[in-house]
Amino acid sequence: EKVAEKLLSNEKWKQRSFEAIKKRLRGFEDDELRKILVRAGAVSFEDSSGKELWGLIDKNASVL
Repeated sequence: EKVAEKLLSNEKWKQRSFEAIKKRLRGFEDDELRKILVRAGAVSFEDSSGKELWGLIDKNASVL
């Protein structure tokens, strides 16, 4: 969870694609990784093409 939070805390991104997160946090089933992201303080979004995105709630309060 701390690693997921650190990854999403990067100043360059408000949101990251689920696929990009999976590439860096290997060894988890998709739903298990989603639960880790939620426990780390992240929420999910969907872009206009349907791509799954995740970002820390603190960094995305303006779009909630």
